[in-house]
Amino acid sequence: MKYNFDKVHDRINDPYSYSMKYALHHEYKSDMIKNMGERMGYKDGKVPDDTLTFFLADMDFDIAPAIVEACRKAADFPNYGYTGANKAYYEAVKRWFHVHFDWDFDIDDIIEYHGTHPGVADAVKKLTRPGAGVIVFTPSYGFDNDITPLGRKFVGIDFIEHPDHSFTVDWEAFEKAAEDKNNEALIIVQPHNPLGFCYTVEEMQRIADICRRNGVYMIADMVHLDIARKGVHPVPLAKAVGPEMVVSLTGLAKTFNIAGLSVSNMIIQDPKLKEKLSRGFSGFSPFGVAAATAAYTQCDDWVEELNQYIDSLVDYACDFISKNFKKLKVNRPEASYVLYLDFRGYGLTSQQLDERICGKAHLVLSNGAQFGGGHQPELWRRMCLTSPMADVKEALNRLKDAFADLEK
Repeated sequence: MKYNFDKVHDRINDPYSYSMKYALHHEYKSDMIKNMGERMGYKDGKVPDDTLTFFLADMDFDIAPAIVEACRKAADFPNYGYTGANKAYYEAVKRWFHVHFDWDFDIDDIIEYHGTHPGVADAVKKLTRPGAGVIVFTPSYGFDNDITPLGRKFVGIDFIEHPDHSFTVDWEAFEKAAEDKNNEALIIVQPHNPLGFCYTVEEMQRIADICRRNGVYMIADMVHLDIARKGVHPVPLAKAVGPEMVVSLTGLAKTFNIAGLSVSNMIIQDPKLKEKLSRGFSGFSPFGVAAATAAYTQCDDWVEELNQYIDSLVDYACDFISKNFKKLKVNRPEASYVLYLDFRGYGLTSQQLDERICGKAHLVLSNGAQFGGGHQPELWRRMCLTSPMADVKEALNRLKDAFADLEK
């Protein structure tokens, strides 16, 4: 491999790291991080020094050298004033999706955003009325904070769980929700987070048909689109169903691990939607523009090798769990680096799980309660495989030891 994904920098102690992922390791932190630590049973919210952290979709790997070099060049220019995306930026965005997804759109179809959440919230605010319902298939990455503060209603539709541990849309429940005139939009996550599957073209076409027949806008969160397992090719929603009534949110944060630069894009090819979602002032930093342009034009090989490395992490983790656990269940994800771990077989409460995962194993995983759904979500944990293989192996061995007495 050209790039070394086993080599990482010290994101806990380096004075220029500023990593939110490792804020639990410090005594001073945001209330959100402190409260999360306290809920896990750690005094004052601070975790033990040897804690391994897998709760956040944030990679520990050093980012692509071309992005670092682009940011250095931007830093060398001695003026960091108000910044706008230039033509090279837009052409880079177009190039990436044409090359990797055969999805073509015009420069005028691109609206820049500081992250996908502001984009989702803006779409909900401008496309729906106050009090309207927004449909979300659950479990799902949490959009409650993008919906309810705007005076809209979160309408969760549980996936159907099958005996093989796979999940599919409850078409009857979805069609009923779409027919309800109070529900005006759907947020769809492609590839899905945290379940890790990709919607097929046929599934997306069926979803689009139901939505369009009932006047329901489709807002697609596709931030994990580039991270897929070998042989899997996620398809963008608008590519599968056409642009009518579709708002596409794309991002560089997951693919290139530049969430700290807050660069993402909304793609709208439907002229009627463009009238509702007009371009505003992006407020990008020069580093964000430089990084995104370099990422989308010079880092194809880096992403290819990243996916190969994540393949190895996913394969190792799923094989380890299959061989060493009888009661812990997980499906190999088709895309993303997320494992959604099902601990329901142990007959423990959520607190008892934390006592073992956090207290004994010294691991930080996401509690499934934040993703909702009717499948006892508090007994699931999300594990983001975003650390070097050595850390993943150590974490899984700790997890094995923490539950060994219940596997007999």
